[in-house]
Amino acid sequence: MKNRRILILLGLIIIIVGIYMSLHYQPERIQNKPGELEEDNLLPGDQFKNVQLVFFNSDASISWHLDSESINNFARQRVLELFPVNITALTAEEEILYKLYANNSLYELDSGLMEISGPIEIIKDQLNFQAARISWQDGGDLLLATGGIYIHSPDFIIEGDSLETDLSLNRITIMGGEGKQAYFTWKDGSDQNQD
Repeated sequence: MKNRRILILLGLIIIIVGIYMSLHYQPERIQNKPGELEEDNLLPGDQFKNVQLVFFNSDASISWHLDSESINNFARQRVLELFPVNITALTAEEEILYKLYANNSLYELDSGLMEISGPIEIIKDQLNFQAARISWQDGGDLLLATGGIYIHSPDFIIEGDSLETDLSLNRITIMGGEGKQAYFTWKDGSDQNQD
């Protein structure tokens, strides 16, 4: 009888310690590779439809009006996943600078870093930009694009490996990849044949 009481008491202590540990012990979060999200931790309340967000450059002279059909809020990782992404870039006077279309974007809430992935298409006047990935810092003035840059207009084509530009897309630097250069080609019937 005495042994039975000791076993029951020991069992109760183990259960109480187990409950206490499960409520108060939180293991360190497993660090994911960049771009990987813990999809199994996404709750129905963390998903939103038809969302509009506005982001600004450093002096608020350019704004990005982002529309997305769906947003997943990965609250534990402090990341928003938006898909598809449609951005209209406007001046402070509400003039359209360009439109950007992409498959999805990840926005890190703590750092303000936005990673847009594609295929990505930017349409500015008669220029059409294509890239695989764009990085932008919320409040920043520079866009960085990688993954096969292709720019075309009615008159020319420019190809490269990466691109750096101001947020207005007025000052653009295109770089070639390892062992190859970026290049510029006139299209047939353009200014190349005129003297």
